Amino acid sequence: MKNYAQYIDLAIVLVQEVLQGIGKSTNTEQSIVGDVQSALNALLKVQGSDVTYAQLESLRATKEW
Repeated sequence: MKNYAQYIDLAIVLVQEVLQGIGKSTNTEQSIVGDVQSALNALLKVQGSDVTYAQLESLRATKEW
C-alpha cells in the first residue's frame, strides 16, 4: 500500500510543477489551469485523512460540453 501512496505523492508533485511551469497563456488555458489547480487543492485538503462519501462526491467532475 505504501508504494501506491508514494506514486500518488509523486504525481501530485509533478502536476504542481507543470501548473507552475505553464506561465502565461491564453484565457482558455488559464481557465483549465485554474480548474486543475482547484481540483488539486481539494485533493490536498483531504490527503492523509479518512475520506467520506461526501468528500468523494465533492471531487466529482461534471461534463460541460
